[in-house]
Amino acid sequence: RRPPTVPLDLIFDLLPGARLTDRVAGGDVQVSTTVQRFGMQVTLQFDGHRWRADRVGQVSPEQLAWTRLPPAPLAGLPCSNFRRDLPGAPFDDDAGPALDINRGEPRRRWCDESGAGRRIRVPKQLYFFARFPCDRGKIAVLSIGRPVGAPLDPLVRWEYMRDPDGEALANDWLTAPWDGRAAMPPDAVATGWTNGNIDLWTSASEQDAAVYVVRAGIVERWPRAVESWGVTDCN
Repeated sequence: RRPPTVPLDLIFDLLPGARLTDRVAGGDVQVSTTVQRFGMQVTLQFDGHRWRADRVGQVSPEQLAWTRLPPAPLAGLPCSNFRRDLPGAPFDDDAGPALDINRGEPRRRWCDESGAGRRIRVPKQLYFFARFPCDRGKIAVLSIGRPVGAPLDPLVRWEYMRDPDGEALANDWLTAPWDGRAAMPPDAVATGWTNGNIDLWTSASEQDAAVYVVRAGIVERWPRAVESWGVTDCN
């Protein structure tokens, strides 16, 4: 009696240079100069043979927040209570989760300029799980913005993983194996971001695939998670 319908909220990102055609206004073409994000709700209806768009309208109110790009974070406070580990210190698997529930602040202070600058805004600019999943495992997950310093985007995540036991790779969460004794690529640069235990380096030619972490003079290559939505669900 009534064809089945499925309403979908669709979120689109337009990159600079995208051509926008307004067919209602006569087909004028505009070129976007900035990144834009918008959403629409498309109700699909099955006509017995295939699904067709039956209605296009405003995105639902409960999904409206997803259509907004994250705002640029404010500069952090001057770095304080920062401590640098002694040479030869092991990886600190108690450095996460990113926020200590009891204190409402990171267990380790993340700062720029190698600890001499300002605090990194957690979780707006960085999120770090040192024992994933569920604060029990040995996987570490580092989420950063793109480029480094940009706000974390809830829809497009840049997550990189430390996987000493190969568990993330076995679950197909990673694009490549973790390398605990890596060679620093020629174009690698120090971001200055550190929690006193690990220092973050990036490579322009590899940022889509991995970041590099230096700990006690050892270079580690942390590959990127396979899915852009990440793997930081405890389950």
